[in-house]
Amino acid sequence: MDLFAKLGEAYSEDKLGNRRYIARSELEQLVTKETVEEELRQAHKRGMFSLFRTKRQARVKLTERVMEKGRKLFATCVYLSQPWGVKLLLDAQFTDHDLPLTKNGNSLTCERSSNKRFDWPTDWELPKLDVFVDKQWLFLAPVFSTTGNHQTIDPTCPLPFSSVDEVKGTNNNVVFKAMVHPSHQKGFENETPRLKVALKEFKYKQDFQQEFNNLDKIRDLKHAKHITQKLDSFRQGNKNYIIFPWADGGDLVDVWENMDAEDRSPQLALWGLEQMLGLAEALQALHDEMKDQENCRHGDLKPGNILHFKTRGYGILKVADFGISKVHVLGTLQRNDPTTTKATTPAYQAPEGDSSKTRSRKYDIWSLGCIFLEFTLWIARRNTAVKTFDAVRKAKTPGDEAYFYEKVENEPVVLHEVQNAFRDLRSLAKCGEDTAFGHLLDIIENDMIKVKVEERIEAGLLCDRLERVLKRARADTVYLFKNGLTIDS
Repeated sequence: MDLFAKLGEAYSEDKLGNRRYIARSELEQLVTKETVEEELRQAHKRGMFSLFRTKRQARVKLTERVMEKGRKLFATCVYLSQPWGVKLLLDAQFTDHDLPLTKNGNSLTCERSSNKRFDWPTDWELPKLDVFVDKQWLFLAPVFSTTGNHQTIDPTCPLPFSSVDEVKGTNNNVVFKAMVHPSHQKGFENETPRLKVALKEFKYKQDFQQEFNNLDKIRDLKHAKHITQKLDSFRQGNKNYIIFPWADGGDLVDVWENMDAEDRSPQLALWGLEQMLGLAEALQALHDEMKDQENCRHGDLKPGNILHFKTRGYGILKVADFGISKVHVLGTLQRNDPTTTKATTPAYQAPEGDSSKTRSRKYDIWSLGCIFLEFTLWIARRNTAVKTFDAVRKAKTPGDEAYFYEKVENEPVVLHEVQNAFRDLRSLAKCGEDTAFGHLLDIIENDMIKVKVEERIEAGLLCDRLERVLKRARADTVYLFKNGLTIDS
C-alpha cells in the first residue's frame, strides 16, 4: 500500500466542525524516513520528474530535509501525485511552519512572511493549485496547551475534538463535553488524565472577554487548588471558546445525589470538612491574592458552580464559572463606584444583591455560608433533607427561588426556615456542643449568613477557623462524631 492510500485510511473526525484531519501522531507514524525515500524512489521509477532523476544520494538528502521541516508539505504533495515537488517548495524557503499557504493568482504565498512566494510550475496541472490549498488543512489541526495563549484559528481549519456532546445551553453560551485527540494537546493530562474537557462556546464576544480576563487574572494564584482553571482558549470565525477540564463527578448537586448512599463515616465527614476549607481557601485566594493589589469576588457562588473532580478517595471540589466575577482595584467595603454586576443566581444571593447597594467581597461569604449549611445538612440528614429544605424555602419566597432571607417591613432578615434548619441540626448529637459540626454551624450562623455585611467574616479568618476545626477533627474522632462511630448511629 502506497503512502497516498495509507493517508486515506488515517483520517480522524472533527466532531465539532464535521471536518476530517490527519492527527500529528498519524503523520509522524506514516511520514517516516523510510516511507519518504520509498515514495520518492517509486515516483522516480515511474519516470516522473526527469529533472530529479539523480542518484540515491539525492533522495536521501531530500528525505532528510523533509524530515527536518517539511513533513506536512510532503504529505500535501503526495495528494497531488507530486512527491518530488516538495523539493521546489523547500528550495523556495517554505517549511511546515509557513502553512497554511494562500493562493495568490498562480502562486502560493505565506501570510507569516510576505517575501516568500512559490510560482506554480507550468508543467503542473493548474487545478492542482486549488487541491494543494484545500488538502494542506488536513495536517493543520491545532495543538492546544496550558500556556494561556489565546489562538485565532482559520474557519477552514479542522479541530482535534474526537467526540462532542452538548450538555448545557443558555442564551449566552453552550457547554459541550468533548474529547481532545492525545497528540493535539500539551499538558492537559495533568488536569484531565483521560483528556475529557468541557468546551464552552460563547455567543457574545463581550461575555467571552470578561470570563477570559477573569480567568487570566486568577491563573497564577498560589492557593488555587480548589479553583477550576482554564486549559486553553481559541477563536474560530465569529465564535470564542474556552477549554476546561471535564468534571466527571458533575457539580455539588450531583455529589449530594450520587454520593448519598455513602456511609456517613468519619472519612466522609472529614472529606466534607476538608472540601469546605478548600472552598474557603479558594475564596481567600480570589479576595486577597490578586496581583497588583487587585481583588476579586466570584459573585455567583452556588452548588451548580462547584464542580466535582473524581480523583483518589472521594475526589475534590473546585469553584467554577467566573463569567460574572468582578475584579476591582479597591478592596474596601465602601467605595465610590459601587460594584453592581448582575445576573447572579437569586437563591444564594446576599440581601444586598436585591438592591443597588454596593456588593463587596463579603457578598461571597453569604453565598458560601448557604452552601455550607446545605452541605452540613447533607452529611447529617442526607439528600432528602436538602431537597425538603429547598422546598420549604421556595414556599416562603417570591417566584420559584429558594432564598435564605425574606423581607419584613421592607427590611431583609434571615428566613425563619433557615433558623429552623440550624435548630434541627443542633438537636443531633453529632452537631451538638463541642463537636466539629457544632462548631461549623456556629461559624455559618454567626459569621457567614448575616444580613449586615460588616458582620460577615473575612475569608482569611474563615479559613483559620475552619482549619482549627479540621485539625482537631482529624486528631479526635469523638469530636468529629461524638461517639466515634457513624453520623447515622
